[in-house]
Amino acid sequence: MGSFVHTEEFKEMNVGVSLDEGAPWPTPVSPLFYGERTTWQIHFKFHGQAGHGCIIHKNTAAEKFHYVVSKFLEYRGNQAKRLADNPKTLHMGDVTAVNLTKIQGGVQVNVVPSLLEAWVDCRIAVDVDLTKFQEQVEKWCKEAGDNVEVIWCQQQEFVPPTKIDDSNKFWVALKKSFEELNIKVDPQICPGGTDSKYLRRVGVSSFGYSPMPNTKILLHDHDEYEEIGGLLGMKVFVQTKEFKSMNVGFALDEGCSSLSNVSPIYYAERTKWEMNFKFEGTTGHGSILHDNTAAEKFFYVMGKFCEFRESEKNKLKSNPSLTLADVTSVNITIVKGGVLNNVVPSVMEASIDCRVAIDVDLIAFENKIRGWCNEAGDGVHLSFSNKDPLGKPTKIDNSNPFWTAMMTAFEQRNLKVNPEILFAITDMRHIRAEGIPAFGYSPMKNTPILVHCHDEYLKVETYLEGIDTYKAIISNVANV
Repeated sequence: MGSFVHTEEFKEMNVGVSLDEGAPWPTPVSPLFYGERTTWQIHFKFHGQAGHGCIIHKNTAAEKFHYVVSKFLEYRGNQAKRLADNPKTLHMGDVTAVNLTKIQGGVQVNVVPSLLEAWVDCRIAVDVDLTKFQEQVEKWCKEAGDNVEVIWCQQQEFVPPTKIDDSNKFWVALKKSFEELNIKVDPQICPGGTDSKYLRRVGVSSFGYSPMPNTKILLHDHDEYEEIGGLLGMKVFVQTKEFKSMNVGFALDEGCSSLSNVSPIYYAERTKWEMNFKFEGTTGHGSILHDNTAAEKFFYVMGKFCEFRESEKNKLKSNPSLTLADVTSVNITIVKGGVLNNVVPSVMEASIDCRVAIDVDLIAFENKIRGWCNEAGDGVHLSFSNKDPLGKPTKIDNSNPFWTAMMTAFEQRNLKVNPEILFAITDMRHIRAEGIPAFGYSPMKNTPILVHCHDEYLKVETYLEGIDTYKAIISNVANV
């Protein structure tokens, strides 16, 4: 229709009025649509720092994603309140509807994604200045940080409503027909979008009406794998007779690079939890401000995690003596949901990589998370892909001969080390669970920390020096 109204064939028809579909209505008074809101469908791409899920990275895609979408949901809430506060004077078509209809991003639970995407369906009220609305959206994106792309998938122009007064003879005729048939109608702005907008754009009087009073509104309703955390490896292996027959007394695993000449040596790890959330809610057309939507529950729970994440970041910033491993990290790593830009999804899902500090009460922490889910509403489900128990640290004193042997090796090599809790996880947690002393150490001093990054590297001289360091460690430990 958008193209047809500009053709010679259409002009030859000399169309004066058009009657399109309306909508069912739950009361005896049916709506008669004489105008429509302006449809905008917006695609956002949030780019940010990628890396391992155990690190509280700065400038992540998830933070920008959360900021912008939260602004939309705040705006949505204000519109919903306007509607609720004025039930006798306002209809759905009189307010602006915004709905998060599709989200996408992430490849694996323990990897912070470099890109998250979101699609928003907007039906803008006829009294809203479109230029100011666009400026507001762009302002939110700018406030969220750099590398936020806005793609206007659909950006209709404003179309004036059809006149509903005596100056419009077609309105007068239509109203007379309803009176003769004793049909009650209520002139409204259509909350959805129809081809009538193209007719109105070229000056044709257009109305939308369907004789379906006392009928429920049911528009659009229905019905990289890289690490698995040792769950199918070391966790199972330590329970086998083959492992027990080895009579293992000590284990040495990887550590991490250090920006200084002091390298970390890990004697414990945070507790790894991988959580999956499923948010179920009302589905329907993207033009309607539905109650109890999956998106609202999604952002309530994800918002709580973002608040908690920010508090842990502040704890780390305010106390220079703390390392990343001394706080709990949470990262939104996978989000998905939605099928079409203009359909409010019945389900949204999110996965979170969580590394819990060793001083955190795990039972209380889980209860807090489940409390957030309950506060968000019904239809919120939490499951765990991985839920490690609290790990017991390896002793770092003279009562542990393997610790003494390693410290002697470092002294022989004139190397400086700092005992720390590992911010990530390794198979050592399964070894320690069996009561076996285990450490994590990598001879990579003065090397950037680039875990899981695209350009992770090691200098040649660092690699060669590391060989001699391992020779000293192995020789000392083997003679305990």
